[in-house]
Parts: sequence; structure tokens; C-alpha cells
Amino acid sequence: SISKNSIFGVTLKNILKELSIPKFPECCPLVTQNYTWESLVTMQLVTSQLEKSLLSSNSLLSIDDGLSSLALINSITSLDINLNFDEHINPLLEYMLGFKETKSAIYSYKKDNAYLQFAATIIGVYENILRFWKNEITNEQKDLIFCSVTSWIINMSEDKENLQNSTPFLVFAYRALNLVRNISKIIDDQPDYSGEWTGFHANKIYGTLIPYFCTFDKAMCSPQIYHFLCALSDAVLATSSSQNMSFSNVLKEKSCPQYIWGNLKTVPFYFSDEESVLLSNLCPLMNNRRRPLYFTSHRLIMKILHNIASSLKIETLDDDECYLTPPTHILTILRETDEVVETMLNEFRVGDCCCIVDTSTDSYHYTLCYLLSWMQVLRYSTLLNPENRSLLSGFLTESGLFFKFMNNLFRLMPVSDGNDEIVRTMFLNSLKLDVHCPPSACEVQHVACQLFLTSLKTMPASVRLWVGSQDKRIVDVVNNFTTMNVSQYMSSEEFLAIQNRDLSSFKNMTIKTRPAAREIFAVYSVEDMSIELTITFPTNHPISPVAIDFGKRVGVSSSQWRTWLLQLTTFLTHQNGSIVDGLSLWKKNIDKRFEGVEECMICFYILHGSTCQLPKLTCKHCKKKYHSACLFKWFKTSNNATCPLCRNLFDTKV
Repeated sequence: SISKNSIFGVTLKNILKELSIPKFPECCPLVTQNYTWESLVTMQLVTSQLEKSLLSSNSLLSIDDGLSSLALINSITSLDINLNFDEHINPLLEYMLGFKETKSAIYSYKKDNAYLQFAATIIGVYENILRFWKNEITNEQKDLIFCSVTSWIINMSEDKENLQNSTPFLVFAYRALNLVRNISKIIDDQPDYSGEWTGFHANKIYGTLIPYFCTFDKAMCSPQIYHFLCALSDAVLATSSSQNMSFSNVLKEKSCPQYIWGNLKTVPFYFSDEESVLLSNLCPLMNNRRRPLYFTSHRLIMKILHNIASSLKIETLDDDECYLTPPTHILTILRETDEVVETMLNEFRVGDCCCIVDTSTDSYHYTLCYLLSWMQVLRYSTLLNPENRSLLSGFLTESGLFFKFMNNLFRLMPVSDGNDEIVRTMFLNSLKLDVHCPPSACEVQHVACQLFLTSLKTMPASVRLWVGSQDKRIVDVVNNFTTMNVSQYMSSEEFLAIQNRDLSSFKNMTIKTRPAAREIFAVYSVEDMSIELTITFPTNHPISPVAIDFGKRVGVSSSQWRTWLLQLTTFLTHQNGSIVDGLSLWKKNIDKRFEGVEECMICFYILHGSTCQLPKLTCKHCKKKYHSACLFKWFKTSNNATCPLCRNLFDTKV
């Protein structure tokens, strides 16, 4: 093996393993004294049989070729052979620290293969040390590792020409990115270990990798760099907690087409430049067929949606009813993929069978991209304030996008008779989007199931509108499917939300849950007045609305009682949100009435059911107040701008 290597080294390794020979130190002098490439490979193959005292001696470090000694050290430290840190590892790290100080030029990045192999081998040693001895190394040794990997990532991002045509560069880059991921995992498990990593290095690496990641296009994504892309994905996501960084100085905002939605008026909006620039660069990657790119783009978009929603500013148009669209770049991807998916599913009828999407086709990518875009839209909806959420849900419904989405889901979700445990787990088990898992038809089905569940949680009123627009056959399919797979889980979630509610938002109101009877019992009391009510969930919750029954009432007139019953029924049936949201809004309306706030003279609510705003527009003649949404709807339907009560020309006085 030492003289010829080839298959002899592998044969020797297997013989030693089969014979259970515990130590084989005799080959060490042969390597260190008569170094050849063949003897080095032999040494690496039989490292598990070597004496661990080799590391404490200078026999390995005395090899003239530094790469060779590092390769052997890398092989030995990768073995779980109970090496002693003080005896074996600490001297090695101290040697490497001194080596960097005295011969720092060796650590300077070079494009030649010799340096790339050298750096990749050092990374291997660092990974092994962090794997087995992360708690023993000193802060100075940690800094050595952190500074080295940060420098390597910066160098890697600046050397794109080697990516497609240099195997040593791919190995080096892959290992450097894996080291970033492994360090981030250690930080997550041991926050006190973070030190300089979270405060400086992770920010620097993320700030380098995001612009680098966003430059990949279809032409650059050849099959040979797939594993590199997976490692890049892991490193980007591992450091993405530094998401508030600005990239406007290194990335240019990309434009996208503006669509006209028939007669629908959409309100102009904008959000912070940082998120706008990043979103415009991430969304186009959703169209890239390389799994690491579109999955990572999706997960990064999901992370920045909170900042987008919190910084959202809209231009109020007081002349008519307007709607709010999702962020334009997300809407563009949604619209482009919607047409493809609609064409693909044309042959399938809801309830007959589901479409099994072949993973080797373009249709698979477009379908998954379409579903992920809807995941972003629904997530964005939950992050908006009540007024903007209402404007967004109105757009999704009136544009027809949401109804098509529901039809598509029921042609992608698996058909179930209620006894299929696999289908049920697709609703109960949250989805993990992993770039390392191979694509599968079940993945599309799982995403579709999770999206149907999310739609029922965030937009139940819109789902009920869609069901109400379908023929009896589809209504029966939806009712049966929901009852068998979703309703019990959804009811349990509602009961849990009631039990974990914010008590400060429910002063003067006592709420109890009765899961066995599918009921919520509540008592609202203030001063000398009290009302009891019972909310009963249907078996197909939330497809059918809840039933509301008022019990005893004290100090409340019959007409006022009926008004409040109508208000609560409206909130829980026609507004998107949970039962807790509806009860909270209803309670706030009653609270405001006892505070002396006037009701809107159109809807007779104090807080508007969608916008949660108080009546602010006052007629200067009769002094009655109105919600702006109610008044503009009145102007539109009546074709005149008069006060609904006194019929004088309305001149707003806020």
C-alpha cells in the first residue's frame, strides 16, 4: 500500500478492521521519514489504528509538506477516540495560532489549487475541534476560527470565476459554508458561547452572502454546483437573524410589471427601502428551478415579512372604496404561477381525485412556487393591522385570486375518507422545507394541506364565501373533508386560544370553555348590567358559522339585546379572524358604548367590524358620526353625496 497505494490501501484498511487490530503505529515512521503521496494516503486510511500519542508528538508536524501534515491531523481528529484536549488538541491550536502570526501570508487567499486544498484541510480540522472540544477551546482560539472563516467567506464571494471550473474551489467553498452553519448551530445550542460571533462575524458573513446569493441565475446553476448551493443555503439561513441590515448600497431594486385588476381600485403603498430592495432581489429567485435557491428565497421572504408589514405606509384615498394588494413582487410571482397551475389542473374536478405532480417536470416547480407564494401572502395578512388586513382580504376575494386558490387546493390535497392517517398527519404536523430532502409528490400535498389549514385560521369568512359560491356537490365535498380532517383540530386550537387569552383585553368578561360540548360560555358584566352567551361550534367548523345563544340578561333592553346579538353574529360570521378576535372586538364595542361614544348611524357599530376604527366623519348639519368605510360605501351605492340621516349634502368635519 505504501509503495503503490491504489486499491491496496482500502484492502489494508478492511483487513485491519476485520482482524480487530487495535493499534498499528509501525506505519508512522514510514510516512514521516520516507514521505510519498502513496504513504500519505495509506496513513489517512488507517488513522483509526494509530496511536493517539502521534498528535502530542511533533511527528506529524515535522512532515515537510504542511498540507500533508494537516490532512493527517484532520483524519485523526475526525475520529471519536477520546483524545485529550490539553495533551493533543491545545498544542495543535497554539501551533496554528503561532503559525498565523509568524507566517500570516500562508492564510492570505490565493486562487491556486494548492492554497484552496490547504484552506479546505484547515477548515476540516476546525470542524473536528468544534465538534468534540468546543467547550475546551480558549477565546483566542475561538477568535482564530471565527476570523478565519469570515475571511474565507469574503474571499469566496469575490471569486466567482472559479465556481464553475475549479473542483478545489468548490470543495473549499463547500467546507467554509458548512463551517458557518456548524458554528451557528453551536451558538443556537449554547447562547453563552456566542461572544464575537453574533455581534460581528455573523453580521459580516450575512452581509456578504446575501448579495452573493441574489446574483445567482439559471445560467450559473449547473448540476455540478448543486451541493455547493445547498451549503450556501444553510449558511445564509444560519446567519439570517441579522436581517435588519441594509443592502441598498450593494443591491439594486429590481422592477416588476404593474397589473390592472379590472375595476378594482388599489391603494398605493410603500415600505422601508431596505426590505423593498431585498424583496425585489429575492422574489425572482423563486422562479429558479434549483431547490436550494427557491426554498431559501422563500424562507428569507417569510423572515422579512414582519418588517415589511410593520413599516407599511398606505396613501389613503377618501373618494372611494379601495383595496390593498400584497407586495408587488410577491403578487407578480403569484400571478405568473397561477396561470400555469390553473392550466395544469383544468382536467381535475374537486372531490374526484387529486393531481399527482411529477417531480421531474416544470409543473412541479411552478406548483410549489405558487403554493409558497400563497404561504407568504397569508403570513403577510396575519402581520397587518386589522384595517389593512381587511383591505388585503377584500382584494384577494374581489380579484378572484382567493377563490381560484381554494379550487386549486382541493385538486392538490389528497382525497380522504377520514380513515387515512397519512392525510391527517399532513394537517397536524407542521411542514419543514428542507433543501436536502429530495422533491416528492407528497411534499406538494403536504404544503396544500397546511395552506388550507392556514386559510381556515386566518381567512375563515373568505373561505365561507367561496364555499357559498359552489354547487352542492363541491359544498358536500368540502364539508366532509373539513369535518374528517380539520374541524376537531381547529376547535381545539380555538379553545386553547381562549384559555391562553390576554386577560387585560377581557376585563368585565368571564369566559369558560366546554370542549366536550364544543361550547364557549361567556358572561359580560358592567355596573348593573350583565349578559350571558353561549357559542357552539358546528361539526364542520369553521366552514359553517358558529351558533350564538344569549342566556340571562340583566339591565339590558330587548332592542339593545338584539342589536348586540346581531353585532356578535356579524363579527363571528363575516369577519376574518379567530373566535377570540371576534369576542374581543364585540366587547370593545360594548365598552365604548358605556363610555359614551356614539355609534355609526349606518352600521350601528362603534368600532367598525373590518377597520376597528371609531366613527370620525361628522355631518355638519345633523352632527351624526359615521365610519369612513361605511360612508363611502353609502355614497357609492346611493349615487349621491348626502348624509344618510338628514339628506343634506355631506361636508365632512373630522
